[in-house]
Amino acid sequence: DKSSFRLDGKLIPKFLVLGLTSFLAQISLVIAMAATNSMLVKYGAQSEFGADIPLTVLGIVMKVFQIVVAIVVGIAAGCQPLVGYNYGAGHIDRVRQILKTMMAAEIAVGLVSLLCFQMFPRQITALFGSGDALYEEFAVMAFRIFLCTIPLCCVQKAGSIFLQSLGRPLEAMSLSLLREIVLSIPLAILLPMFFGVTGALYSAPVADVISCTITVVIL
Repeated sequence: DKSSFRLDGKLIPKFLVLGLTSFLAQISLVIAMAATNSMLVKYGAQSEFGADIPLTVLGIVMKVFQIVVAIVVGIAAGCQPLVGYNYGAGHIDRVRQILKTMMAAEIAVGLVSLLCFQMFPRQITALFGSGDALYEEFAVMAFRIFLCTIPLCCVQKAGSIFLQSLGRPLEAMSLSLLREIVLSIPLAILLPMFFGVTGALYSAPVADVISCTITVVIL
């Protein structure tokens, strides 16, 4: 029936809002990274590391971070059809079980990533090139500080996608913006005022702790 292929004006706003959540999650990460880069250049120029080293290193850290995020999002997105079907059918116990299994997988990814970032920062950085002693020093510090709460970040991002699966766009959108826009940008601007260039690195862990706590409460 050709009528099945016609756009339904009542349905379009519903799935557009859910899609907007994913869009905002991606664009907010870019905005937060731009703000952090700006602070690293500003305060890095006032430190022994200079402006170039912090900027270069953060680019490497964010590339590796985005690989982890891609895995986390893939797991959560893969669960969406299962969550949506069982939630719609009223099988709430199954939905809870999917949530537990999904979160266990996300935390496992986060813990493995944390172990790699804490133990092998030099080896990971070397994959992207080499530098002098100051470059390596800042790279080790950046990996160990900026990504020290990566398991919490995994839980927060998975929680936002899970809420999308339940048809809760407002909560999902709020969590997507919470870490990157509401928390990361102000923290990236304020913390360097007190702690210098390392303050920009601490913006991510602080944002992760707060956003993950709120995500768990909402879930």
